[in-house]
Amino acid sequence: MNSTAAILELPPDVSVGSLEFALDALAKPSGLEGDLVVDMTACRFVEPASLILLLAVMHAHQRKGHALQIFLPESVQVRDFFRIWRFPEAVRYALGHSFRAIVRAEDHQYFGERSDTIDSMKYAGRVISTDDGRERLLPTDFFGIRTLVPDSSPFAHLVASDECERWNQQHVQSVLRTHFGTHGGRFGSHVVHEAIMNSLRHPGARIIQTASVFERTGPDSERSSGNLTLVVWDDGESMVTTLSHAIERGLEVRSGTFPNLTASYEVVIEDEDGHRRAPIHVTSDQGPNTDTSLDLLLLSCLFPGVTRDVRGVGHRVHKSVTRDDPQLGQPGMGLYILANTVVDVLGGQLALRTGHLFLNLKKGRSGSSYRAKVKRFGAWHPPMSGNMVTVRVPIVHR
Repeated sequence: MNSTAAILELPPDVSVGSLEFALDALAKPSGLEGDLVVDMTACRFVEPASLILLLAVMHAHQRKGHALQIFLPESVQVRDFFRIWRFPEAVRYALGHSFRAIVRAEDHQYFGERSDTIDSMKYAGRVISTDDGRERLLPTDFFGIRTLVPDSSPFAHLVASDECERWNQQHVQSVLRTHFGTHGGRFGSHVVHEAIMNSLRHPGARIIQTASVFERTGPDSERSSGNLTLVVWDDGESMVTTLSHAIERGLEVRSGTFPNLTASYEVVIEDEDGHRRAPIHVTSDQGPNTDTSLDLLLLSCLFPGVTRDVRGVGHRVHKSVTRDDPQLGQPGMGLYILANTVVDVLGGQLALRTGHLFLNLKKGRSGSSYRAKVKRFGAWHPPMSGNMVTVRVPIVHR
């Protein structure tokens, strides 16, 4: 590790937002080049989604040929969290070498520690309440970070099917039904399956990493608050780049017309300095073209029927989706189905992160189907390697 390495110092509470802020502060104004130290010494709480973002950051930095090192947290609970959520294994898949290889020597005692206390499990957010009123711990390999390795075979789509089936296991469905009623059955087929299929179809994707956390606060006897969060990241080509290239080549990027599925969006664009433009109104029947800005190209990835490949090579949908409506099975409907289920059906929010862009989508107001905020990071900010989809759905105890 070079003595002049940049040090990314993470705060006590690490969220996606605080990690992005720390990256921006470190990189501004000249960018982030050279070796990188990720200093997690002060961390007392780490949001699972931020670990996926950190993996993407380290993956991109290593791709440039730079060395990486991690200073582990002093907090025993956070170190336990790393084990329970399989962060060392995720590092091995994302970077191609062992976790030990990038942990500084002074922190190697981590590899001799062991903790399986219920307190550390609760910290990880994985002690849950089922509809029979019992506390239950989900399997270690379910909500922790999972790495999926796609291939080029005709059976690659089975990765998405297998992940969907995890969410259809009886004890998981029990929890989902408790909090989402009959809509809980859609989470696997309309959310998980579509998010994974989206990653599988990104050119060059060699790994997909996903994590989810079920965080509930308040006693069972009251209306509980909290969120079910799912994150899916792949290291493939940016969805904006892929769509842009198809448009530049003069390819058709809409698989059909869907007049009964036209969506309207109230869009606020925020530039790299935090300045927000006045809201603009966009509808999904305004397809992307060569004049469409990158901000709106990202938004258009959510439009019904918009796709880089109208032929639908490798395209698959879950059978329950087409059972609801056969036209939803056409190419270009995946992210629309995902957004509709998360925002309209489950009342949550959907976020897309790729390159220098971040988009957050939630329920609309004043005649718009959705409200979208698109943030553009500065050129100095390390671009997101690949694509990250984040689903956050509010929990209500029924």
